[in-house]
Amino acid sequence: MSDVRPRRSVLYMPGSNARAIEKARTLPVDGVILDLEDSVAPEAKEDARQKVAEAVKAGGFGGREVFIRVNGVETPWHADDLSVAAHAAPDQDPHALHDRSGRGTAGPWPAMQLEL
Repeated sequence: MSDVRPRRSVLYMPGSNARAIEKARTLPVDGVILDLEDSVAPEAKEDARQKVAEAVKAGGFGGREVFIRVNGVETPWHADDLSVAAHAAPDQDPHALHDRSGRGTAGPWPAMQLEL
């Protein structure tokens, strides 16, 4: 049997919005992407990071897969996002869509030292 899981609907939720994260626990979707990137203003990044980590650790998403979308490698927030995401342990590796050079950063954890 295959480990492939169909994802018909995946919802992006801003990591800075606690109300949206709470609502994501009740919506009929296959997955939830807690976004630390585009949907979060620079001055709200640190607070959003904490909200997302707490939400993932708390669980309550039922059968929904939980993903964390981190800021790209060229940003000042990437390393902190990645560290927090590693400790929160979402269902999938954290990902960023791309960095400004066009290199994809999705996939396995980047080669960096993470203290767990």
